[in-house]
Amino acid sequence: MSFLKVLFSFISILLMFQASSKPLISNIDELLEHCDNNDTIRANKYGITPVQAISYGLLIQKLVSTKDMEGLLRLIKGELSQGPRKSFARKYQFDELFSSGWQERVLDATPQCSPYPPPAPEGIFVIGDITYNTKGQIIKIGDTLDEKPLLNNKWVVDAELVNPTCFVQEWWSSQNYYEFARQFDISVERLRTDVGQLFGNGINDYTPITPGWEQKKASPKTISLINSLKSCNKTINTPEWLEGEVALNVNDQEGNEYYSYKLWHSVSLEKCSSLAPYIGTVCLESYFVELSNYDGGSIGYNNSYGVYGVFDLPGLGKSIVPLYITKTANEGLNLVSR
Repeated sequence: MSFLKVLFSFISILLMFQASSKPLISNIDELLEHCDNNDTIRANKYGITPVQAISYGLLIQKLVSTKDMEGLLRLIKGELSQGPRKSFARKYQFDELFSSGWQERVLDATPQCSPYPPPAPEGIFVIGDITYNTKGQIIKIGDTLDEKPLLNNKWVVDAELVNPTCFVQEWWSSQNYYEFARQFDISVERLRTDVGQLFGNGINDYTPITPGWEQKKASPKTISLINSLKSCNKTINTPEWLEGEVALNVNDQEGNEYYSYKLWHSVSLEKCSSLAPYIGTVCLESYFVELSNYDGGSIGYNNSYGVYGVFDLPGLGKSIVPLYITKTANEGLNLVSR
């Protein structure tokens, strides 16, 4: 049965339904009175009508009012970009995962006639703390019980705390990734996902490289994908463990920069090694990590998630190696927990 058939099968039920918090506005004709021509234009842009847009919201309200956990989860394609994983949600009763205040905010909201206009992200609806798209798929759920990083977030190797600068991230500008792609004739997209597969299989030199923009300078700076712990742990300031994250402020001639990491989940040595099968040495330790970097600019924090491992590499010694980069915490947790 198609999604729309399922959707409209609920509408007949919605027309008679009364919520426990306050009555749902379940008459679509009544709701349509609040829609204008701009709503119709915005909705039509995505191949839907205001009636369909309103129906998406009513369906979500129906599922919340009846505390139908599985019904809500069926509206999630893959995993949420923000909010609990499906496997995590199924461990709890509806009222444990979603507070009474959360439920009231969903039920008290009026379903939208069309997606929000700019500057909001394109094709987005919000009802209470639930964000969904023009296909009726839930993409975010806020203010709910959720998984947390490990309480002990310190990654210690040989009795030394791993420095936040040891983890390589794609820069906001992507210049570092494009430079590695150019010098090794590899795909930037591979670097952005399963980078571990490239070591020993496209990238055979793990030492730092001199990027094109530095090559004519008297004292050129280098960039790395893999950082030796002997070098990256040597910073003027000492990293600190603050509120569940290891953080470091770097002050130099180029300004102030902030780095931090949180450990979300340990990764088995078997999984770690499988993510870098051609690197030529075994994985010693691995975690799924959340990274954050801020250089004081107006763009804000550069946040990312990824699996990183410690490998003892020729010429570098024990080093932090990026293995797999994910867009969300949920994507990474699914990868490392199965």
